[in-house]
Amino acid sequence: MVDLKLSFDHMDTQHRVIIGKAYYERYEVLPEAAIEAALALMLQLKLPRHSEGMLTPAEFPVNYFTVSEIEQWWPEEFAASFLHTTGKNLQSGQDYFWRMNKIHDYGGKLEDPTSLGAALNRQGLGTYGAASPA
Repeated sequence: MVDLKLSFDHMDTQHRVIIGKAYYERYEVLPEAAIEAALALMLQLKLPRHSEGMLTPAEFPVNYFTVSEIEQWWPEEFAASFLHTTGKNLQSGQDYFWRMNKIHDYGGKLEDPTSLGAALNRQGLGTYGAASPA
């Protein structure tokens, strides 16, 4: 993990970048070189360099991110930036990405919403299935 200040175009921004060994050890480069490739791509793409509050899934988390996120969002562009910065051809990181896959279905399937009782009536979240008030 690297905390850094990026100064570009009369603006200073703070970033925390997490980098895995797969991005520097197997290429025999310094971690800073892979991070430089990621930051260069951010600047090339003209991403906003600071964000506040909750982000939507469509917004890249520029304040706190991993190098693998850069590769997952922009695979071809990052490979080109990595080659330009390090002189090394980046191999696909598919084997190193974290995956959150649902493998179990916990809980029962709700076939009849009225079976939830109070959760869906006037005492709970709404009035679905409840008799209208008199």
